[in-house]
Amino acid sequence: MKLTRLLPTALAVLLPVAPAIPAEILELEQVREGSAAAPLVGGEGAVRFVLRVTATCGAEETLTALSVSVADSRQAVPPAGRDDAGRVDVVLEVPARQLKGVNRRLLCSDSIGTEGSLELLQGAFSANAAARCDDPERGSRTLYASTDVDVSYWCSGEDQSAEDQSGEEPPADN
Repeated sequence: MKLTRLLPTALAVLLPVAPAIPAEILELEQVREGSAAAPLVGGEGAVRFVLRVTATCGAEETLTALSVSVADSRQAVPPAGRDDAGRVDVVLEVPARQLKGVNRRLLCSDSIGTEGSLELLQGAFSANAAARCDDPERGSRTLYASTDVDVSYWCSGEDQSAEDQSGEEPPADN
C-alpha cells in the first residue's frame, strides 16, 4: 500500500477537527422553571414565560436585533447577551388579559372532583422570535422562528361555585 493513500487518513485521525459551526440558526423553545410546571393562566397577574433563543448569523454577518413575543407582548433582546453557542434565556411577562383564550369551564368539565387539580394545556399559545442579520455588502435579512408554548390552569373542586370555577361571574338572569 502506498504512503500517499495512508497520509490523508492518518492526518484526519491525528489532527483534531473543530466542530462545524452552522452558518445561521434561529431556534426557540419554552423552558420550564422549578418543578417543570408550565406557567399558570387564569389569574389577574402577568403570566411568566421563559423562552430559550438560539441565534447565529452567517460567517460575514452580524446579529443586530433579536426579539421574542407571545400574544401582544414583545421584548427586544440584546444580541450581546448570548452565550458562546448563541443561546440566551428570555423572561417574558405577558399580561393576563392577553391570554383570555383558555376556557377553564369547558376544559375542567370532565376533570372536576371534590378536590381541585392543576392541569396542563399543551400548545395553548404561540411564541415567536425574529433575528436581523446584517452584512456590509448584501444588506440585512430577517430570520423567524416560532414554537407552541404550554400553560397550566387550575380546575376547582365540585364543591365550589360556578363563579370560582370559571374565574368570571355567571351571566345574570333577566
